[in-house]
Amino acid sequence: MQPLNTSRLGIVKWFAASALRFIRNGFMLVALLLACPQAALGQSTHGCATRGAVSNPANNPGLVWDCETLLGLKDTLRGTVPLNWSATLPISQWQGITVSTVSGAQRVTVLELDEERLNGTIPPALGRLNKLRRLSFDYHNFGGFIPPELGNLQDLQELHLPGNLLTGSIPATLGNLTKLEVLYLGDNNLKGNIPASLGRLAHLKRLGLFDNQLSGAIPPELGKLGNLQTLSLGYNRLSGGIPSSLGNLAALEDLVLSNNQLSGGIPPELGNLSRLQSLSIYDNNLSGTIPPSLGNLTRLRSLDLRGNRLSGRIPATLGNLTSLTHMAFHDNQLGGQIPGELGKLGSIYSLDLSKNRLAGSIPSELGDLSSLQWLNLDENHLSGSIPPELSNLPILLGLNLSENQLSGHIPVELGNLTTLGILYLYDNQLSGAIPESLGNITRLAELRLQNNQLTGAIPAALSRLTNLQVLYLQNNRLTGTVPPTLINLTSLHDIRLEGNQLSDGFPAAFATLIELPGDKIRIQRNDRPEASFELGIGWVSRDGSQVVLAGVIRDQTRGQTYYIARLEGSPRVVRRWISPTSPLVYSVNWPLVNSQFTVPVEIVRVIPLDERLPEHNMLVRRFDGGDERIFAYDAAIQQWRHIPNWSTFQALGFFWCDVTAADSDFFNRITEGPPYPVTTAPARDDYPNCRTG
Repeated sequence: MQPLNTSRLGIVKWFAASALRFIRNGFMLVALLLACPQAALGQSTHGCATRGAVSNPANNPGLVWDCETLLGLKDTLRGTVPLNWSATLPISQWQGITVSTVSGAQRVTVLELDEERLNGTIPPALGRLNKLRRLSFDYHNFGGFIPPELGNLQDLQELHLPGNLLTGSIPATLGNLTKLEVLYLGDNNLKGNIPASLGRLAHLKRLGLFDNQLSGAIPPELGKLGNLQTLSLGYNRLSGGIPSSLGNLAALEDLVLSNNQLSGGIPPELGNLSRLQSLSIYDNNLSGTIPPSLGNLTRLRSLDLRGNRLSGRIPATLGNLTSLTHMAFHDNQLGGQIPGELGKLGSIYSLDLSKNRLAGSIPSELGDLSSLQWLNLDENHLSGSIPPELSNLPILLGLNLSENQLSGHIPVELGNLTTLGILYLYDNQLSGAIPESLGNITRLAELRLQNNQLTGAIPAALSRLTNLQVLYLQNNRLTGTVPPTLINLTSLHDIRLEGNQLSDGFPAAFATLIELPGDKIRIQRNDRPEASFELGIGWVSRDGSQVVLAGVIRDQTRGQTYYIARLEGSPRVVRRWISPTSPLVYSVNWPLVNSQFTVPVEIVRVIPLDERLPEHNMLVRRFDGGDERIFAYDAAIQQWRHIPNWSTFQALGFFWCDVTAADSDFFNRITEGPPYPVTTAPARDDYPNCRTG
């Protein structure tokens, strides 16, 4: 019996050992399924080894692991360009994959897919590619969260995930990537705070978190990134102050904090960033003064502080920034004078100090800026005359000095600015004549001199401006006639001359278009109906209380009166009917309404009706020969109702002069209500005369 007992004991021991092996292998199988999702799909977990993706699999177990992990990733992705990843193709030939020798073994070191527009999520299993040095999924449609497991990639040097649909917060575990040099997560939908743990990335050179929905304060710990060259946090919802610790980033070249909700002052410590080339902190809520220490940034090329609440004076030390090409301070509350030291900025091509509270005169030293292309000083409190020295700017493209308190004459020397495309001097107190020399600026596209005290005639030399598109001279004291040669400016599409003392001798090619009080007065060229102009045939009085009219458009053959208007904020031109009871009619200087100001029916008819709701009993008819149907507007049902005959028309108390024309497409857009009853009353003797007898 003893052998039997021994045998039973052996069987028990065998079952126990087998159970342990089963449990251990079961755990290994579960772990393998987690690591390689394709195994769960029926694919052999050793497909990479057995089918040729990895040569010498026994010597490359790590590469087999990487291969299977990537195949699992492929199963989660969809894209416009299918990936060629397959267990039958050597992994070294896989799209976007680089295999390198690491510690004597082949491993995947680069995963870079930047052109396939992939969809899906980033699987946590990528955290097992523990020899990866570069991971790049630029501008795909990846959604979901950034897996915290990416913090396990201890060899990772570059992580690029911009331009996706990633949500959630930035994992604090990314602070474990101590070899990381580049971290780009911009242009996603990331929220939450910037992890302070990123301050541990001592080797980081470029950090781009722009264009997300990040909130909270900028971590002061970022000031520990001594190797950082680019810090881009713009277009988020960051608040609080700019940490003074950022002044410790000795290697920093580009600092972008724009379009956030940052408040407080600009730290003077930023003046310590001796390598800085670009400083963009525009569109925030920053206040206080501009630190004079910014004048130490002698390598700076772009300085953009616009759209804040900065006050005080512009520091004269900024004249030291001789490498500067772009300075934008507009939309602030800066005061005092413009420092003449800015004339030392020999490399600058764009200088914008507009929309501030700057006072005093324009420094003549600005005429030394030989590289300047754009100068915007509008909407300030600048006074004095325009410096003739500005004519020394050889490549100036745009000059805007509008909405100041400048006085004196327009310098004749401005005619030397032959590269100028835009000249805005409006809303000042300029006097004297418009210089003939402006006709030399043949590249000029827009000339706006309105709302000054200019006198004399409109120079015929302006007819040489063959590229001119906009000419605004309204509300001055100009006299004489409009030069007929302006008709030769074929590019001109917008001209305003009202509010002057010009005579009525306008070129016959112009047809008057005028609007109701408060609107602008426009005209249209008969030879080019698509072009809209404005002329002084009528104007709004200086006090804005009335419209002084020289005439309106009417069809003289029918005695109907219209005015033509361009809808506010719209390119559409509409025809509006003038009621006989309108006070506008009695303001018309009828002797001036002659054939010169009459628009042919063919032009008027194609202009659409006003989209606003008509008045009750407004009358329209189709203005086509042989079609005399008349419709009346019934406000109660908001429909146009057909008036079937002249007797009914008169019996209802209507007169021919009450009727205006509809456009040719009118009947395709109205709903005809039930007709008015037919009357047997005879036609009145005064028909078709207008309210006589």
